[in-house]
Amino acid sequence: MFGLKNKNEKKLSMLLGTITFTIDEKYLNYRNNMTTFRILKSDIESVSLDADNGIGLGHLGFNYLRVNGSGTLLGEAHLPVSNAKKAQEFILQEINVNANKSGGSNNYYDLEKLADLKEKGIITQEEFEAKKKQILGL
Repeated sequence: MFGLKNKNEKKLSMLLGTITFTIDEKYLNYRNNMTTFRILKSDIESVSLDADNGIGLGHLGFNYLRVNGSGTLLGEAHLPVSNAKKAQEFILQEINVNANKSGGSNNYYDLEKLADLKEKGIITQEEFEAKKKQILGL
């Protein structure tokens, strides 16, 4: 699953190669020393970061990177905060690049950015709703 190389594969390797994300035309693959997952890119709707609020050294400075689709958790990785953010950006960028190549747009990525603006108070709920309808073509 991870040994195959093709010209369209992108790779993000962290922590001396112990954590690896690869993305090709069809799949997102994740591997660390204990966990692997493989997800169809077309199933991914959002990629979220959630703080690890556990107690102890194994939790301090870590986030959960969650890959979501159709209201379902498709994959989860427990990563240091800085690595989790890099992985999230990598995945979202590659999914958006792929969507743009196919002539479409990544509505979920756009909605996620829009929700962040609303959450930060940069736009109002009304502006959010109007732009959301525009993005979704409603």
